[in-house]
Amino acid sequence: MEQFRPFGRLGEVTETNAENQAEQSFRTSEEARHENANVGSYHRVWKSDTAFIVSTAAAAIGLGNLWRFPYLLGEQGGGAFLIAYLVCLLVVALPIAVIELAAGRRTRSGVLGAFRVAGPRSRYFGYIVLFLIFLITSYYLVLTGWTFSYALDSFDGDFQPFDAYQQGWGSLVAFLLVLVFACIPLFLGVGAIEKVAFVTAPTLLVVLAGIGVYAYLESDGWGQSVEFLTGFEGADLMDASVWYKALGQSFYSLMIGQGYLLTYGRHVAAGTNLPRAAGVIAFVNAGAGISAGFVLFPFVFASGADPAQGPELIFAVLPNAISEIPFGYVVGVSLFIAFFLAAFTSCVASLKTIVDGIFGMRICSYRRAMLIAVGALLFAGLPSALSYTGLELSIGSEAVLDRVDNLTGSALVIFAGIIGAGLLIKAGRHRRPPS
Repeated sequence: MEQFRPFGRLGEVTETNAENQAEQSFRTSEEARHENANVGSYHRVWKSDTAFIVSTAAAAIGLGNLWRFPYLLGEQGGGAFLIAYLVCLLVVALPIAVIELAAGRRTRSGVLGAFRVAGPRSRYFGYIVLFLIFLITSYYLVLTGWTFSYALDSFDGDFQPFDAYQQGWGSLVAFLLVLVFACIPLFLGVGAIEKVAFVTAPTLLVVLAGIGVYAYLESDGWGQSVEFLTGFEGADLMDASVWYKALGQSFYSLMIGQGYLLTYGRHVAAGTNLPRAAGVIAFVNAGAGISAGFVLFPFVFASGADPAQGPELIFAVLPNAISEIPFGYVVGVSLFIAFFLAAFTSCVASLKTIVDGIFGMRICSYRRAMLIAVGALLFAGLPSALSYTGLELSIGSEAVLDRVDNLTGSALVIFAGIIGAGLLIKAGRHRRPPS
C-alpha cells in the first residue's frame, strides 16, 4: 500500500527541495574544507588597516620607484616629468586604485573572479591582466637579483663594474635564488607577508632619509640635483611623450592594471576606508620615488655621470659614484640592502597575485598553483636573465629585459588599467558588499 502523503505532490516537491538543499550544503562545506586545507590563511583579512596599508605600500614601492622612476626622471629631463607624474598619479591613477581595491574586497575572488562578475566575456580580460603581471614579474625577478648581487658586493666595498657583471653568469644565478626566496612568505600565508612588509618598508624609508641627509650635507652634487629635479621649461610640459611616460609610471608604480590591488584588496576588512587607505599608499609611494631621486642624483652629478643613462642607471653609475665619496662603504651597504628589501617585497606581491590567479582557475590546489607559477616564471624569466650575461640575448638591438620593460611599463599597463577600471565598475553593480 502506498504511503499516505498529507500534501500530495506538494509534499514530494518539498521533500525533494530539502534533499537538494542538504546536498548543496554538504558540497559547500566540503568545498570550504578542501579550500581551507589547501590554502591555510588564504581568505584571512589583514590583521588591521595599518597592516593592509603597510603591506600594500611596501609592495608598491619596490623597484618601480627606486629603479624605474629615477632613470625615467633622468631620461625625461627631471622637473617636467616629476610634475606630469604627480598630476597623473592624483588625477588618474589614485581613483583607479580605489576602484581596484573596492572590486577586490567586494568579490573576494582575486583577479579572475573580479572580472568574471562583470559578465561572461569580461572574465577573459582577467587572463590578460594575469598575463601582464606575469610578464612584468618575469624580468622584475632579474632586476631584484641584481640588487641582491650588489647588496652582497657592498659588504666587500668593491663593486663589480656593471659591464663586467653582465658578462658573467651573476644575473642568472641571482635570478634563480630570488625566485626561490620569494616563495617562502607565500607558503607561510598572509601573516608572513605582513611581517616581511613591517620590516622592509620602515627600513627602506629610514635608509633613504639617512642617505638623503648625508647627500645634503656632504655631496657636491646636491645643488645641481635640486635644480634638475625642480626646474623645467614650459615647452617640456607640452611634450606628449613626457605625459605618456608619466602616466605609465604612475600606473606602474601604484600597481594599477596589474592585479596587485585586486589581490591585496580581497583581504581588506569591510569597514576599511578605501579612499583614505589608497591616498596614504599613493603618498608613501610617490614620496619614496621622489626621495630616491633626491638621494641618487647628488651622487650621479658629483661623479660627473650622465643622468640619462637609462635602465642601468643605479647599477652602472651609482656604485662608481658611491666609491668616490667619504663613507661610501656605509652608503653602499645601506642603499643596496634597502633596494633589495624593497624589490623583494614587490616580488612576493607579484607571486601572490599570479598564484591567486592560477588557483582562481580551479584547476589545482593552492600549493600546486605555487609550483606552476614558479615553473612558468623560471621559463619566462630566463631570456631576460640571459640578456645580461655573456650570451647577450636580444630582440633586435635591444636586450630582452629592456624590450619587455618598455612594452609592459607604459602601453600595456595603461591599457589594462583604464579598460579594467571600466569593467570593474560594471562588476560592482552585480555583487553585494562583503560581510
